[in-house]
Amino acid sequence: MPREFQIAELVALGRTNVQIGIEFWITENSVKQALKRMFFKLEV
Repeated sequence: MPREFQIAELVALGRTNVQIGIEFWITENSVKQALKRMFFKLEV
């Protein structure tokens, strides 16, 4: 869960999925999947 908050914060700061992936040493696809999980939880 903390990782999701970190990703959400970076998205709010205007970072791209690629930039977030580089920062956390994960793939762009992993960032996209994390965002999808967050959107599902928020029913967005």
